[in-house]
Amino acid sequence: MTDLEEILSRSQPGSAQCVDMNLSQAQQATQRQPSLATKATRGSLWVAVGKYVNYTISFISGIFIARLLKPEDFGTVALATATFGILSRMKSVGIGIAIIQRPDDDPVALSTLFWVHAGITMAIFLLALPIALFSGLFDALTAKIFLIIAAFRTARDITYPAAAMLRKHFQFKQLTMVDVVFDTLSLVTAVAMAYLGFGVWVLVWPSMIGLLLKGLLRWRLSRWRPQFVFDWDVVRALKRFSVAYFLFGVLEEFVHKIDDVLLGKLGGTTSLGFYSKAYNTSEMFHVNVSGVIATTALPLFSRYQNDPQRLRRAYELVIKMALKLGGLFYITLAVVAYEVVGLLYGQKWLPLVPILWAMLPYALILPTFELNKYLLVAVGLIDDVARAFALMAGVLLVALIPGILLFGAIGAAIAVDAMIVAGLVYKLVKIRNMLEVDVSAILYKPVGLMLIQGLLLVMVKQFLLPADSWLAILVIGGISVGLFAVSVWAFDRSWLLNDVRSLYLAARGRPIAM
Repeated sequence: MTDLEEILSRSQPGSAQCVDMNLSQAQQATQRQPSLATKATRGSLWVAVGKYVNYTISFISGIFIARLLKPEDFGTVALATATFGILSRMKSVGIGIAIIQRPDDDPVALSTLFWVHAGITMAIFLLALPIALFSGLFDALTAKIFLIIAAFRTARDITYPAAAMLRKHFQFKQLTMVDVVFDTLSLVTAVAMAYLGFGVWVLVWPSMIGLLLKGLLRWRLSRWRPQFVFDWDVVRALKRFSVAYFLFGVLEEFVHKIDDVLLGKLGGTTSLGFYSKAYNTSEMFHVNVSGVIATTALPLFSRYQNDPQRLRRAYELVIKMALKLGGLFYITLAVVAYEVVGLLYGQKWLPLVPILWAMLPYALILPTFELNKYLLVAVGLIDDVARAFALMAGVLLVALIPGILLFGAIGAAIAVDAMIVAGLVYKLVKIRNMLEVDVSAILYKPVGLMLIQGLLLVMVKQFLLPADSWLAILVIGGISVGLFAVSVWAFDRSWLLNDVRSLYLAARGRPIAM
């Protein structure tokens, strides 16, 4: 019984004073209940904390593991993971969203959604078996890893509705604690196994067992259990948006994973190992910074979806923020790439640096691309997002195979660059027509400052600093931040004084300044 119910249950008819007193107590009890906004804010904070803790631990442990394993080991696991990733995304029919968006916890509806999800998940696992055993896609080791990944991820995925129930009721603290504890244990175990010489299995067993244990604990924490019931009306209601969501999910996973699959088959697992490490490095800013901006952007865009002027203003604010900070990070990384890779991962990983340079256009564009996606989703244009991914898939398939055959992993990186440029242009045209926004006016200052900053940093490093040293990394990083601050103050002071403050206040729920 809640505080409010307990207070009201004590009221005695015929006593006005008692009723007034109990109503006052009821109002106080209601005020003590956290609002949805408060719950959402606390939830976002827990998610952010968990994300950064996990990434920090993963980054540190990844340095040790990269020094102890071969690039081929990373490529073997990347090929198996990417293939099952594309296959498993076929279960993306919006079950989690349907559970979270339901206004009630009707046991029949929730149980129906669970059984639909479990059936699709098991069907995908059964489809994975002949792919591993009879397709000829993998060698014996990769096929074994693929089957292990398929089995453990299937077992974990069946518990996904329980995690959706925890999110629905804002139990982000429990979700974050589960993730942090088991991810930390998995990574510590992986480092220990790497030191003991377990080879490629370091990248398989700790993470897979951790996934399964996280799923089981989420299941226990949710305290919700499905019933043996089924309602076809719930399935018919799900179909109304599941087709578009399915296409969106499958195409998104396809464009993010097919390069790994084709490079692993055509270029070999060693080449894929270098490529996957370069790819992960290129997404560092997106994972750690622009992801936080996106967390603010999606609810911000949704709030102003019926107010074109404020929506346009919000769009300009977040795009400028992502471009400026992304440019600062990636221009600096490009200049000291050899030092960062060699000193962190070891000399054997230096062949990934040219791949990383080739992937920088993708890395610079990705935050802007994602923010444009969130804007289209927020205003209900998910069909346009799916079309953008379909265009990207076509461009990627046309460019990827010739690129790999001619230039190996660098060719794959160039194909990914072409893919994301095509998707961004499509989305920018849609958004320009929808909001009547001058995209070039948003882009020219950040892009110009990036070019000037990069040129100056290259000159400083070339003529003044020793190569392959931590000193070069620290000095270039400090100069880069200094140049960024001076250039913003000199050429774009209004962004620093007004736009950043406006975005901060908007994130706290204030009306966005015009």
